[in-house]
Amino acid sequence: LALAGRHRRIVLLEDGASALHAWRVLASEGALARVHERRRTAAMLGTVAAIRLSRSARRTEVVLVGGLPVSSELTAALERRSIRHIRHDFAWARSVELPETAGEHALAGATRIVLGSALCVDGHIRRDVYEKWLRDRLGGEGDVFVPHRRDATWALQLATDLGAHVCPSGHPCAELMLRDTPDDVVIHGFPMTAAMTVPIVRSPRPTRFDVTHLVASDWTPAAPPRVVALINEIDAIARQHQPPGATPQAKIVPA
Repeated sequence: LALAGRHRRIVLLEDGASALHAWRVLASEGALARVHERRRTAAMLGTVAAIRLSRSARRTEVVLVGGLPVSSELTAALERRSIRHIRHDFAWARSVELPETAGEHALAGATRIVLGSALCVDGHIRRDVYEKWLRDRLGGEGDVFVPHRRDATWALQLATDLGAHVCPSGHPCAELMLRDTPDDVVIHGFPMTAAMTVPIVRSPRPTRFDVTHLVASDWTPAAPPRVVALINEIDAIARQHQPPGATPQAKIVPA
């Protein structure tokens, strides 16, 4: 509806790693729909939205605002379509005051933090892969499991059975929870938005983020190729990009 009228400026705000796919669509052609979207109606509406937004860029200012690393090639492709990309450095996330139940208070005493994932509950990776991954990383003293908001119920129970502290539902986003954790704490996770954003939020302090690479056999037959491609892209970005102003010690530890 917003794209149907005339506006002086249209600003799109990044909302996680799926925005990488959206930015590429706007730089070329395609549908503005989530990569795991299977409904034909959503794909059709996404195509219409992409076309209208591209046309709007010819007569009004269209700005994309986000904090994820974006290649110079993609930025140039967007600019050729009269779409400007502005990257922020999560200044608000570094400065906002957190309640005592969040962040360093909820993770006090943690020596290893494991971030949950919705890839399994969404049917993209095999359950046995996720279960083994959790078992290999949880069970020691000081282990903390931060479940995804849509994590599988059995995963939370498994983490509890393994003796890990499970953060309650309703916890802040990973960027806020992990910004003040000690520098020697290792964070484990699959390729996800947090693998790219947490080091930026914590900059210039070092971040130890162990990103687990997913191989072909980890995926289910139902996993959409676009989801696999996006996760692989996040994996590559998380391993290559350093947060702005990072010290040489700031690194992402490969799995």
